[in-house]
Amino acid sequence: MFGGIRRMFPRKIFSDSEPPSSHHSFLLGRKLANPLEDDELVRKNRETAAYSALNVTFHRINNLRCMQIRQLCRNILVADPSERQGSEHHFGLFDNTSWTWTAIFSHPISHMPYPNVFHLPGEDISHSTDIKPAAISQPLINSIPPDLLPRFDPVFAKYHAHYSAGRLAAHQIPIEDYRANPCKYNIVYGRATAPDVHSITDVQCPVSPAGDGKSSITVKIYEPAPDINEGKPRPAYINFHGGGWVLGGLESDMEFCKRLVGELKCVVFDVDYRLAPEYQYPIPVNDCIEAFKWIQSDDMVRKRNLDRQKFAVGGISAGGMLAAVISHVCREEGMPLSFQMLGVPVVDMDGYGPDGKLTEKGWERYRSYREMEFTVSLPMAKMEYFARHFFGEKRDHTTYNNWKVSPILATNFKGLAPALIMTAEMDPLRDEGEAYGEKMNAAGSKAEVIRMKGMPHTFMMMDDILENGMRYNREAIRALAAAWGVAKK
Repeated sequence: MFGGIRRMFPRKIFSDSEPPSSHHSFLLGRKLANPLEDDELVRKNRETAAYSALNVTFHRINNLRCMQIRQLCRNILVADPSERQGSEHHFGLFDNTSWTWTAIFSHPISHMPYPNVFHLPGEDISHSTDIKPAAISQPLINSIPPDLLPRFDPVFAKYHAHYSAGRLAAHQIPIEDYRANPCKYNIVYGRATAPDVHSITDVQCPVSPAGDGKSSITVKIYEPAPDINEGKPRPAYINFHGGGWVLGGLESDMEFCKRLVGELKCVVFDVDYRLAPEYQYPIPVNDCIEAFKWIQSDDMVRKRNLDRQKFAVGGISAGGMLAAVISHVCREEGMPLSFQMLGVPVVDMDGYGPDGKLTEKGWERYRSYREMEFTVSLPMAKMEYFARHFFGEKRDHTTYNNWKVSPILATNFKGLAPALIMTAEMDPLRDEGEAYGEKMNAAGSKAEVIRMKGMPHTFMMMDDILENGMRYNREAIRALAAAWGVAKK
């Protein structure tokens, strides 16, 4: 068996000075070469990836081989690490630089072409046709494509290789599995922790009932100490989390919300709008509009001591789209809005067909779609996944040429609240976000657009390890302070 495995994987998986010494040591390839690999989270992430990937592909391997592979993984993943031979090693099999997880990750999960790459003990594979050259030259699933790798920030690339490559992402599993255990698929690392704030409370905001009769959503309110503003009315920031209208929640932007309160002495409202596919368009959009109006109501302004002239909205990705929609609503209905903070916003969904897939013309709407089709963090397949869930199996024609779906298609860009739009170079949404800023500026509505070089879609979530992640916080705080005329802490 090990002869077969040696033929399957590149030579550097094994060290001549450290030959496999047990039935599972073929997975333990070389000594730790990078301090990142000492992290316990790395080990757990890789173990989860191994087990998940094998479970996904067992149906493509015959029963006898299947049982052997299960036993190998059980020995590795379940046994006490202290009892394993070679426990000072890491799982060389999952080293992104080795390009090795052949049977599982050579091709898309649904098109696994090598069902017989695992060989039985004593099996002669010298003339085997199972092992094809292409099978040992493909990268881990969700790893950075080689042609894009030089353009990514090297710090991000290193962390991504150790924490994310080789793991299934949320859009690659059934939504039911994700809902049952979201922590299994939410890969979080490099997030900076913000100082605690005076109070964090959950309140219920009334919204229009859906088919299940639910008529309220949660809004989390972050507040500074009552005396910090010397009794003066306080600015308010209304946040809408990202996640393609399908994923995410009140935990997504918690640290960012706390940071704004600490730096700007404002009150932050984080809206937990209902998610697709359980609640498809227009429910998530309407929830946010209704929540904004509720926060701006006389009762809430008085109760929370808010300055209605210093309201701002913002969000990341789908949250940026929701904030942009609110900006147009405020202009149309005469509600004051001082600023909009749009992080890597999705502002154009008209290129997606009734089945959720980009149409031929849709692919041509923005150059970054093709350029970043196979990027990490937000590949275009993930955007199609979001579109399919947001609009349903058969997208309604009323969602086309509709600014509440695609804010960039609004006919009037005059009189909008000033905006800071931050895009990421390695993000397929880059060009549409920048085009939105161009339309605002052309109409006389001020938009500052900043492109973060070498960054993926979710770079701001890694503000403890990426300089541009830290910069996102600084730029947002700077812009809000200027819009409100307040001093930063």
